[in-house]
Amino acid sequence: GSEMCIRDRVGKDGDPDALSDDRCSAYWERRKIFRGSTPLIKDASKIESAYKRGDERQYFVLCKSCGFPQVLRWHHVNKENGIIGGFLWDMDDGVLQLESVRYCCQNCGHAHYEHDKENLFSPDHGAEWVATSKPVEPNIRSYHLPAMYSPIGMQPWYKCVSAYLKGFDPVERKVKDHSKFQVFYNNILAEPFEIKGSKVRFVQVSAHRRSVYRLGEIPNKYATEYSGSHIMLLLCLVDVHKKNLAVSVMGFTREARCYVIDYWRFEGDDCSEITDPAWGRLRELIEETEYTADDEKKYKIAATFIDAGYANDTVTTFCSDYASGVYPILGRDRPAKNQTIKEFSPFETQAGTIGYRILVDHYKDRNAPVLRRDWVEDAGIQPIYHFNAPVDISDKQLKELTVETRKEKKDESTGVVTYFWYRPGNARNELWDLLEYAHAGVEIIAYNLCIEVFQLESIN
Repeated sequence: GSEMCIRDRVGKDGDPDALSDDRCSAYWERRKIFRGSTPLIKDASKIESAYKRGDERQYFVLCKSCGFPQVLRWHHVNKENGIIGGFLWDMDDGVLQLESVRYCCQNCGHAHYEHDKENLFSPDHGAEWVATSKPVEPNIRSYHLPAMYSPIGMQPWYKCVSAYLKGFDPVERKVKDHSKFQVFYNNILAEPFEIKGSKVRFVQVSAHRRSVYRLGEIPNKYATEYSGSHIMLLLCLVDVHKKNLAVSVMGFTREARCYVIDYWRFEGDDCSEITDPAWGRLRELIEETEYTADDEKKYKIAATFIDAGYANDTVTTFCSDYASGVYPILGRDRPAKNQTIKEFSPFETQAGTIGYRILVDHYKDRNAPVLRRDWVEDAGIQPIYHFNAPVDISDKQLKELTVETRKEKKDESTGVVTYFWYRPGNARNELWDLLEYAHAGVEIIAYNLCIEVFQLESIN
């Protein structure tokens, strides 16, 4: 069965595994207890912990060329000879070539294809289960069997590769869909999915300060050297509160590497009213402010995204004054049940203009590992989505990136575990929200340009 249907407790009786074990105590010498499941989340998986209690048997096969015994691994690099083993395949104009999928020996690199499965998996040709660990108690056998061992006539290797490509982009070397990548880990690799950390610490965020620029400056020389390009556009992001507008200007280089350029609180008396002076300050920023970079490039605000969750009518009215480039946004944490996951989707406001719904948790899941990421200039070009802040941004402002914690929630009726971002009390987290709006804004602009304007087949 699947761990989705396993509960940690059965009514008031406690752990179901302990209960089933106890029911077998009368047959101690003859008892046989079988547990089988698809693992879900690392360190929360009952089947993972049960597997580690046993002798952790894995199925070794022999390369048909060199005879080297090995477990089928998705990817392997032999550090001694540089041989790349594991699964390889060819693409033709973005389409997987099914017949090209092969498993390469981790010792000699010899390619095995689908028709080689029968011999490769056969005990007559040396394949066997091998215990790789000592069990915590005698006679506990545990087996790990990924989908790559499916025999001929069942799931072919190309289906495994297709599942991988749905969740991961091997060219960009990044996860493109966390839920589909977890499906690949759970169902194909038969491994629990590891969620990388739950909270961003201040010391990690503080390391993203750059001494080369201050608030209000655009460090194009630095960005060109370390972020893959000069800053290509500036976005204005706005979080609306009754007494202030939290406003940030962020710049983006190639591969959505982010630079905080400015960050303010536009104080007001009642920002739910369009006549409040804070809206006038925002209008001036959008329409009149011009930045000059250290390479003399000049910038105006390319687009503005304003959270319409509070004072929706006021935000919509403000945005409707602009033919384009100023958009209301509505954030939601997770998609509704049975709804297709979309990072963003357009909607029509009551004023007849366009706004966007944003799946905020998708971008939080993306940016939390980025903020925890270590990077030094000696490492060369920054990884994709990397975050940069000016040297004079305050500790108080940066701490807004650290207040939320990723927590799990378990449905008591189904046992299904989901995750959400939790903000304690009234902790200030505006910069964290604005960072998610900014990443969504970049992708909205990219989609509109690539798909709507230039009618390309994919987003660059």
